[in-house]
Parts: sequence; structure tokens; C-alpha cells
Amino acid sequence: MTVHQIDGVLMPPDGPASWPATDSRKQWIVFYKADRLTLAGEGTIEGNGEEWWDLPCKPHRVLLLFSSAVH
Repeated sequence: MTVHQIDGVLMPPDGPASWPATDSRKQWIVFYKADRLTLAGEGTIEGNGEEWWDLPCKPHRVLLLFSSAVH
């Protein structure tokens, strides 16, 4: 089992203009092929999404993505 502990605040760049051009345009946090993953802690994942939601259409990002995960 893999445990990731969040005790502070994880916060992405604030809005589309602040997003680094070299980073993926589709998602922020990705767990790929995670097997028995546990997120623990007393922290917060802050989406900071207001400027994204105000866009007329895409590119909306996915905050948290689990791809090919096994429970």
C-alpha cells in the first residue's frame, strides 16, 4: 500500500494565466496505475478553480485524476 500524507495545503497556480506553459494542460495531480493508494492527513487540496470555471469553454483542467487505478 502507498500512503501519501497531506498535512498542509496543496494549491495550484492561480488561474489559467499563471499556469506554467511546460506543464500538462489537462490535469494537476495524477495517480497513474496506483495500486492500493491511500490519501491521508489533515490537509486540504485547494482547487483554486474560480478563474477556470469562468472560462467560456475548454481548456478546463482536472484537479485530481486516478488513471488505471486498482482498489
